[in-house]
Amino acid sequence: MIIANANRKRILTVPEASYELGLTAALISVPAQNSDAWTLRSADISQYIGASARLVIRYLNGSSYRGDLQLDDFNIGGNTFDPEVGINSFQTNGVANPSSSYGNVAFTALTTSSTNGRFNRDANGTGSSSTGLTTGNTGIYYYYAETSSSYSDYFWLRSPVVTITAGTLSFYSAQYGSNCGAFEAYLEIIE
Repeated sequence: MIIANANRKRILTVPEASYELGLTAALISVPAQNSDAWTLRSADISQYIGASARLVIRYLNGSSYRGDLQLDDFNIGGNTFDPEVGINSFQTNGVANPSSSYGNVAFTALTTSSTNGRFNRDANGTGSSSTGLTTGNTGIYYYYAETSSSYSDYFWLRSPVVTITAGTLSFYSAQYGSNCGAFEAYLEIIE
């Protein structure tokens, strides 16, 4: 709608964005697979421009330690995060065998380590043989789910809260390992 003010300038007003608060439906859904390449994952999030939100990833590991999902090079609506430069205030589940429900997960800061049952920041290949690539999509660092002794469990990763300024969500994933499971990416809309 266009309205005129007293100085005869035209002012463009835009209807307020309309979206529900909380976790969206899955924006990216990737089946279980074994692939030795980094793959771009992306979704249109233009309906959330202007929202405060965080990326949430839920990963269900397969039935062995050969399921170390790796993630790299995040673009969350115009906000970029690269594991090469650090933790970037990302968080992960704090205990092994976490819940499948987001509301029941206790989060803790991501660390550069190989702690079992959670996501970690790592470089040069995961700690187990026959799972995980040896480099990031760009550089040597990536975030990954350490699945040793955590079989058929949920692993959670979430970003810091950002303001969505562009209409694309994207990141790279690698599912190299005979028991890499499925994962989904969501936004948690804060306001």
